[in-house]
Amino acid sequence: MNTLEQIGSQRITRLAEIENVTQPTMTLLIDKLQLMGLVERHRDNDDRRATLISLTVTGKSYLNQRRRIGTERIADLIINLPSEETNLLIDALTPITNLSRIGSTIFSSDRSVSHPTKGGSNER
Repeated sequence: MNTLEQIGSQRITRLAEIENVTQPTMTLLIDKLQLMGLVERHRDNDDRRATLISLTVTGKSYLNQRRRIGTERIADLIINLPSEETNLLIDALTPITNLSRIGSTIFSSDRSVSHPTKGGSNER
């Protein structure tokens, strides 16, 4: 779901490539997410034979809720740390944030690159 939020609608085959799982595994996952109302299938306007997967409004809301809960849990853990450990954590945050930004840039550029298919054309 994070992938769909970051790069938008994608074919199941492409999602499987990005997430490094098989196409049948991705299909099962998408089926479950669709039953939960978190993603939807729709025709690709560029290739009417193809189906694209997109996040629904409910899916976006679910992602935001899960992130908020995760942030709250981490905050609760940090509050209970001894002050010297809190200071160590604060000192570590700058390099961690920098690495995260670098990784995010690499991650997004890697996910937006189209990969050649067996027929030699690029699939997006």
